[in-house]
Formats: sequence, C-alpha cells, structure tokens
Amino acid sequence: MKIRNVNALLLTVLLFGAVASCDSGSKSKEERLDDLMDRADEAKAKSYYADAVDYHQAIIGLHTQVGVQLMKMSEAEQLEEYREEIKILRELIIANHEALKNISFTSSESGNFAFVDYGLKSAMLDLFSFYQEIIENEYQEIGVIWNRMEQNQNDEELLMSLSMRLIEIHTGIQKKEREIDNAVKSASDKFALAFNIQLEENPLAEDLNEAIDETEAWKEELKDIYDTQ
Repeated sequence: MKIRNVNALLLTVLLFGAVASCDSGSKSKEERLDDLMDRADEAKAKSYYADAVDYHQAIIGLHTQVGVQLMKMSEAEQLEEYREEIKILRELIIANHEALKNISFTSSESGNFAFVDYGLKSAMLDLFSFYQEIIENEYQEIGVIWNRMEQNQNDEELLMSLSMRLIEIHTGIQKKEREIDNAVKSASDKFALAFNIQLEENPLAEDLNEAIDETEAWKEELKDIYDTQ
C-alpha cells in the first residue's frame, strides 16, 4: 500500500464538507487562506461580533485552520511524523473549539442571538465535538494500522485486510459526519441569505476534491483486487 493512499484518506475523513467562505473578490487561493487564518487567530482573542461577515468568516476561519493543519498531517511520510502532527492537530481542534464557544453575534436588527445566528455556531460546535471524538478513536487506529503495514510489507494478505479496514474507517466516519456537515452548510446558507452575504467555494475545496478522487480510485483498485481473489 502506498503512503499517498493513507494521506488522501486522512484528508477526506476530517474535511468531508469544507464549508463555503464569504466572497473575497479577486483574491488568490493563498490570500483567501491567509485571510481565514487571520480571522481564526482574531476569533481566539475576540468574543463579540456585530458584523455578520466578520462573524461568519471567524467561524469558517476556525474550521479552515484545522483543515490546513490536517493537510500538513496528511503529507507525513513517516509514522513518527504522523504522530507528531496529530498531536498538533488535537491541540488545535481543542483550542479552536474553545474559541468557537466564546464568540457571539448580535445583529443590529435583533438582540436575539439564537434567531440571528440560524444555528451556525451550534452546528459548528457539533462538528468540532465530532472531530475531537475521531481524533481520539479512529485516527489512533489509523496510526496502529499504519505501523502494522510498515512491519509487514511483504504480507500481501495482511496488507489487503488492513487496507480494507482503513476503507471501513473512512466510510464510517463519512457516514456519521454527513449529517453534521449538512447541518453546518444549511445554517451557513441561511445565515448568508438573511444578511445578503455572497459565498464562494472554500479555498481548501480543490485539495479536498483531489483527495476524494484519489481515495475513490484507491477503493476501486482494492475492490478489483479483492474480487479477483
């Protein structure tokens, strides 16, 4: 099994639904990412937002910042590097989850937070809680599987079995995450519509789509091999 297969899978299982960000005009992908990273850092020091765009971008920034670290982890070529990066990812998820809990938004049109937010913060909190859960469970199992693969590179039968288990993990996470992702997207769309905010594709979407294509191709490759046995 090639390490790129694990890397692609790692990226898709935690960013299955990269949430759209506010329209940034003619900014490049790198500039858009930098802006969202700045928004995330600001959110960790700021608790109240009165501007709808700033509030939306703060929440998407906290989520996208996790995605950027996940991409670094997915580029790991050695197991020890993976373990170090996952520690950083865990700490970031916890920190951004706490920052998300502390921010609030009140529109000039209403003092009712629950009304003007359209469930955006609540849905994203659920997503971050889910991230913490899989970091402590499924991602630890992925590390164990990776280690067994490295130690048994000539055992084709075992490698196939472990690869199929990785696919099971991937499919299980996506199934559980899909409902939460849909809730986040729905809340984001409602919020944007209510405040006349133009949304654009998240700057990580291209990387995610490439990882999805690579993972699906790998699944098909494994299926073909399994069917011929």
